[in-house]
Amino acid sequence: MSKIDSHDIEEILLFDSTFKVSYDDEITGKANSIMMTNSGRNLVVTAKDKIEQMIWVKAIDEAFKTSEWSTRAVKRFGSFAPARLNNECRSFSDAEEYFSAVQDALKEAKEVVFITDWWLSPKLYLKRPIASDPKHRNESSRLDLILKEIANRGVMVYVLMFKEITLAVGLNSEYSKKELMNASDNIRVIRHPREVVFSTARDFINLWSHHEKMVVIDYKTVFMGGIDLCFGRMDTHEHPLTDLPNAKGEVFFPGQDYNNVRIADFIKVEDPELCLLDRDSQPRMPWHDVAVMLKGQVVKDFVIHFVQYWNHAMIDTSGISNKGKLLYPVYNENRTLMLTSEQLKYANGGLNSQEAEPHLEEEQKVRTTTKYRISIELRYCWLTTTVP
Repeated sequence: MSKIDSHDIEEILLFDSTFKVSYDDEITGKANSIMMTNSGRNLVVTAKDKIEQMIWVKAIDEAFKTSEWSTRAVKRFGSFAPARLNNECRSFSDAEEYFSAVQDALKEAKEVVFITDWWLSPKLYLKRPIASDPKHRNESSRLDLILKEIANRGVMVYVLMFKEITLAVGLNSEYSKKELMNASDNIRVIRHPREVVFSTARDFINLWSHHEKMVVIDYKTVFMGGIDLCFGRMDTHEHPLTDLPNAKGEVFFPGQDYNNVRIADFIKVEDPELCLLDRDSQPRMPWHDVAVMLKGQVVKDFVIHFVQYWNHAMIDTSGISNKGKLLYPVYNENRTLMLTSEQLKYANGGLNSQEAEPHLEEEQKVRTTTKYRISIELRYCWLTTTVP
């Protein structure tokens, strides 16, 4: 926290199964200090004396023991999260039904949307068929306009996408980011990994890509699988090779979506109406993939994952000066993982009174008056710190 009475977050370290606390001066490198370690990083803070140091060590240990993501929970296959029972699951084969379900869920969003993608095309239509002539097209299913609509009514939208090496692939994620962020102040986008100047062999460790495809809506619903929200993924169970306008002048694969990378790969993706194939003589390439929609307790593990993912990318791309814009998870009274709208908007004044009251009551149990503050949510799984 930046001030003793503030809820502005400057540092976050989430509990996981590798979390441990060390307070030996030789390990921490400073007297009366505490080193907290998880799978991603180390964090060292310093108490004013040995007594306060041990008070914090005990409080942190007690909080860790109550966390669902600690070593106490049974986790299969080396997962970071425990098994979750009695979740609702719906599977999708091919993108037609999947995109339609994503659109329906997005339009019902009330609080927050998290999206990760390898490639995201802002002007993708999620429901088909549509008019072949853009002048007569119903725009209600276009992805960027859906996100703009929900963001303008107060929903916070966070998009984390792969920042490609432009010489290798023509995703133009910079265009996608600008289109989305220009649509609303409530849409935030990070492209990751950061740019690297390849001067040493070690620099080449960044030659990898984020390949997750995930949409989380209001901490209640998650879509995940192998289907990006981008051109070239839409298809039906029939996988048609051609797509000429029907009697209503409609097509299923407009512009860039009528594609065959065996003939011509995507170029100029900022022009959604560009089609590199001759519809009368060249077939499109079918795209077959699967995805699922999940509801229930399992969703909070996806939220935890996105929060860690976003915060890592935020610090890695923007540096320490943007730590005040990190996300952190809390629970509501029903123990459903969520982030309040005030937290999501990075409010400088902290939570509003209704949200802050139960949070502060719990926090007072472990709060001390020092030059810095460590706040531990005893029942749950997060802690935040500011080092003086």
